[in-house]
Amino acid sequence: MSEAPRIVDSTIRQLADILVCPACHGALEWIEETLQCAPCRRQYPVREGVVLMADAGDDEGATRDGESILERHLRQERAAVESGRRIRRLRRELHIVTDALCEQPVSESLLALGCRGGRFSSPMQSAARLLIEADRHPEVVRYAVQRAMNPSRVAALACLPEQLPFRDDSIDGAVCVRLSHRIESDSRREATLHELLRVASRFVLFSFSDTVSLPNLSRRIRARPINEGTMRFAAVTDIGAAHGAVITHRETVSPLGSRQHYVVMEKKP
Repeated sequence: MSEAPRIVDSTIRQLADILVCPACHGALEWIEETLQCAPCRRQYPVREGVVLMADAGDDEGATRDGESILERHLRQERAAVESGRRIRRLRRELHIVTDALCEQPVSESLLALGCRGGRFSSPMQSAARLLIEADRHPEVVRYAVQRAMNPSRVAALACLPEQLPFRDDSIDGAVCVRLSHRIESDSRREATLHELLRVASRFVLFSFSDTVSLPNLSRRIRARPINEGTMRFAAVTDIGAAHGAVITHRETVSPLGSRQHYVVMEKKP
């Protein structure tokens, strides 16, 4: 008697028709436990339920000072629980994400880019028949899948945010929460938003640290250090327009002013 397919295998194979090679956008084919690009012959293995589509060299810094990315993430979660202010902010952001997704029709497929171990995945899984958890670090993606309400409706993917391995307009929507400000350069942040809008056919929910937000301007006036991973609202608007998308909703984490802004970008029919 043949062995029944594992849940994780079946969810990965649901991606087969929409995945492409992130390097050349060529078509992929299954060869045992590996996806191979037909044109350029690059190979992308599936390990422990995660499709690895970022080069090993791109994962440099996954361990810092003896602490892995996942360990640092879990430590930050514990710190948030211990800090009343931080847990209130997280609840507010979860509320923003939930409300934004409730305004959208149920998606066949939804991409969670920069999944942060599944911190915001609960409303996303409720809003889609298939949730694609994606991050550049495989261990973070695996942890997100382990926390999923229904693993049979979750696929796991390790990829670079500025090189998404999907066909154009191949997924209904994409959610990118608290990732852009951690991307090193302006060009990579903008490339990430371009990629999200390229692969999403209906909408993108995107958060970013606003360059001219009151907290950032205040810190500059006082010569205090700020996180350099900021974006201007005008740049976000222009990138959306380049893909036929308009901003239908904008919200800050704090009503009194916040660095972190959320926008819903919807593509015109």
